[in-house]
Amino acid sequence: MSLEETQWQQWSELLKNWEETGSKNSKLVRHLTRQGVPEHLRGMAWQLLSNSINSELKEKYPVLITVSHAHIHYHTNVRGILIIEVGLVITWCRVR
Repeated sequence: MSLEETQWQQWSELLKNWEETGSKNSKLVRHLTRQGVPEHLRGMAWQLLSNSINSELKEKYPVLITVSHAHIHYHTNVRGILIIEVGLVITWCRVR
């Protein structure tokens, strides 16, 4: 298992069980934070670390990070010039 995969697994477990383990295990949290927080988990991790968690966002976050934000289509025109079309999908969520 690569270092990145190990970090992902450790952070995922820590965030999933934050109430039971994360907030009480400061040595592990400090160690993992110094190694780096995986990019896709940073939003949730920093909310927990700063004690500013939003429970509605916590439930929606795993879904939001899996939604594709751009649709990219490549084709060539009649002159053989590569055309790249980008269609952005904008997802609005209301957080109270």
